[in-house]
Amino acid sequence: MFLSRTRSRSQPPKSPNLTLFQANPIGRMRCLLRFLINRGSIIAQQVLATRQFVVAQIQGEPLNRFCGTLLFPWRLTAAKPTSIEQARRILVLKPDEIGDVILATGFLRSLRRQCPNARITIGVKTQCAELVRNPVFGDRVLLWDSRWRGEKLSGRRWLHLVFSAFFRWRLGKPDWVLIPRSGLDHVNAIWYAWWSGAYWICAHESLLGECDRTPRHLPNSIVRNLGPAHEVWFHAQMLEHLGLDASDVEPRVEISAQHEAEAAVFAEEIGLGGEIIALGIGAGEASRRWPIEYFKDLVDAVTIRRPKSRFVLVGGENDRELAHELTRDRRRLAVDATGLLSLGATASLLRDCLLFIGNDSGPLHLAAASGCPTIEISKHPQGGNPWSYSSPVRFGTRATRRCVLQPRPVGPECAGECSKPYAHCITRVTVGDVIHALDEILSPSPCLNPQ
Repeated sequence: MFLSRTRSRSQPPKSPNLTLFQANPIGRMRCLLRFLINRGSIIAQQVLATRQFVVAQIQGEPLNRFCGTLLFPWRLTAAKPTSIEQARRILVLKPDEIGDVILATGFLRSLRRQCPNARITIGVKTQCAELVRNPVFGDRVLLWDSRWRGEKLSGRRWLHLVFSAFFRWRLGKPDWVLIPRSGLDHVNAIWYAWWSGAYWICAHESLLGECDRTPRHLPNSIVRNLGPAHEVWFHAQMLEHLGLDASDVEPRVEISAQHEAEAAVFAEEIGLGGEIIALGIGAGEASRRWPIEYFKDLVDAVTIRRPKSRFVLVGGENDRELAHELTRDRRRLAVDATGLLSLGATASLLRDCLLFIGNDSGPLHLAAASGCPTIEISKHPQGGNPWSYSSPVRFGTRATRRCVLQPRPVGPECAGECSKPYAHCITRVTVGDVIHALDEILSPSPCLNPQ
């Protein structure tokens, strides 16, 4: 009996886990479930990697160049309208914010004047359509889909852009597609231009060099850029590159009689008159907003120095809360017009203002394009990177009488540009700085364009 129960040396020992697995059904199910979860995770990672590889190949420039040339074989022929003045259809893609579209109004007006026989379509965001829906700029407006925004699109959104461009222009391909932007914001506009079947795609060299994923070889008319400069200067460069006159590219908005009437009714309802100073208290980013407490102190200080002055707050719906905070205790001094007027009516109201004071935002450029003197409160530090998207060198106000107030950098990390997501360097611009700039601009013989 003893020998029969003794384990032979040749037999391997039984695993206690295996014995438990065989004896316990619940343990068996747990082990099986754990195995399936681990295996499923590995398979999911492999599927995701394969999908990313396929999407990268589909969105890759070589495959798109091949397919685009195959679908549009006339790109290989010599019968192309080499001069933009001979073009029948021109597409201008400017899917940007309100301020940037305003800066391009001079470019659009000059293009329309020198290409009177072409049918010009302007692609902008929905909120900017009102600015360019005028015969002096173009014939039609193309609304840029919000899903096409971003440096890197998902496969589904990218395919939506491709098919939208292909079917939108399948019956009449544009001869020229112009992308008047010097930065990375319009990288997806190049894909749209390519799949529209256009003969010529004109873009800035700086747009093609800011990102490795940029389709560098799809544009075939490249505007060479010598260095950092204002966006309006880049627009002039593109016109010269196209062989057109670039002597008048300063931004100006068109104000219709309907917009003038809307602004007049608003001013009459609130009893607005006298010396009106407009305040732009909002901005697209928190780091570009001068603190609302500073604006409160500014209103109080200017009222003491100029008792006849009244303030009107302009901006969008997102600025209503800040405007309410400022006007809560100053209803006799400041009027809230944020989100109440159209862009055209706001421009008409700003045209009659004595001065505009505000952050780097759409209302700042709207005031400048309406002929109102402006004081820009910038977050970009003095001596910062001129290529920065917040640099006044690239996107500053273009008013005839203007002043740009830039702070000293708070620390070494902000020497090139303010990197904080909240109001940081901009807080170094004091109320006294703004008062000094106000006195300078409103003096009988102002120093033009003080920095």
